Amino acid sequence: MRIALTVIIALLLGIGAGIGTASLRLRSSAWNGDPSGRGVLGDPSSAGRTQSSGKAQFSELEFDFGTMDINAEGRHEFLITNVGEGPLRIQSGETSCGCTLSAIEREYLAPGDSTEATLVWHADGRVGPYRHTATILTSDPEQSRVTLTVSGRITQAIRVVPQQLDWGQLAVGEAADGEVLLYCNLDTPLEVLSWEFLETEEAPFFQVDVEPLSGEQLASEPDAQSGARVTVRLKPGLPQGPFRQTIRLTTNLDEVPELAVPVRGTLAGDISLVAIGPGWEADHNLLSLGTVDSVAGVRRQILLIVRGPYRNEIVFEPAHVFPNWLEVTLGETSQIGSGAVTQTPLWIAIPQGAPPAAHLGSEQGKLAEVRLKTNHPKIPTLRIRLRFAVEGH
Repeated sequence: MRIALTVIIALLLGIGAGIGTASLRLRSSAWNGDPSGRGVLGDPSSAGRTQSSGKAQFSELEFDFGTMDINAEGRHEFLITNVGEGPLRIQSGETSCGCTLSAIEREYLAPGDSTEATLVWHADGRVGPYRHTATILTSDPEQSRVTLTVSGRITQAIRVVPQQLDWGQLAVGEAADGEVLLYCNLDTPLEVLSWEFLETEEAPFFQVDVEPLSGEQLASEPDAQSGARVTVRLKPGLPQGPFRQTIRLTTNLDEVPELAVPVRGTLAGDISLVAIGPGWEADHNLLSLGTVDSVAGVRRQILLIVRGPYRNEIVFEPAHVFPNWLEVTLGETSQIGSGAVTQTPLWIAIPQGAPPAAHLGSEQGKLAEVRLKTNHPKIPTLRIRLRFAVEGH
């Protein structure tokens, strides 16, 4: 009996001590309902004594950012002020996906002090409305958990239609016109400040004009606030074969300071090129030779096929070779079939003992090139590009 009585008394004493400890904790620090305990933001220095608590005041709880470019990063600062009579403690809580809350400048605020909480979010390539939230934990018993919200619409700052100007196949000596429309979905009116041609050697054969789009022309794009029409004109004079030009436009928009408009096409005429063996890309007049051993070298043949009224009069002559150690040789012209076509063999060789080189059309080195001069009245130049690398020993 004595043993049982002793056990009961001990249990009662333990329960009483536990209740007393819990009561003391509740008096010294408010709990905001967060089961993780992270929401307990009482000032540690206030334990065991009673004092006035801080009161959080936010400059705003929701911010409408408006339109935002698909590749942009948004950020907004929320101002937090302690308008209470005691100290206020602040911490960052959880955020929604795609949103981060940068470190709060000051975790403790004296009465009358303020700090900023910066909310940062990313478009992540998604178009449409967005809404991101972040939680602020405070020691204000009436606002222990405060949700900050940013919202708006993610859009493509400038939509380019078409994204590439492709003329397809044109006759040598033929002029061509095309246009590209720029639709700006931001509130800032779009201005094209300047433009340049990345292929500077071919720049004289292109002309660009820019004019703003009217309200009627913007009607087909519901999100467009402004826009511009870019008119591109191809002048006669480019050599036969494919051409590749890029027009770089400079705008007044911080979100899209530059735009690249590719221009493509092929000029076809009486002369065509046919390579013997693999690696020939007819659409680009490009011969890929791969990696060449400098000890062995390599030699390839291209046939120059001529049709039309000038076929028996055409003469070819090397005009430019890069790099200059490439060997270029022209053979005798002959008639084929019933004489309606002539062909002239052209040999291009990387000679034995060639120096190590990289002509891959990348940062490692630009493409090699052979240009042939002709006496054709409409095709004064033929251009052949080569891609290869030379390995030394």
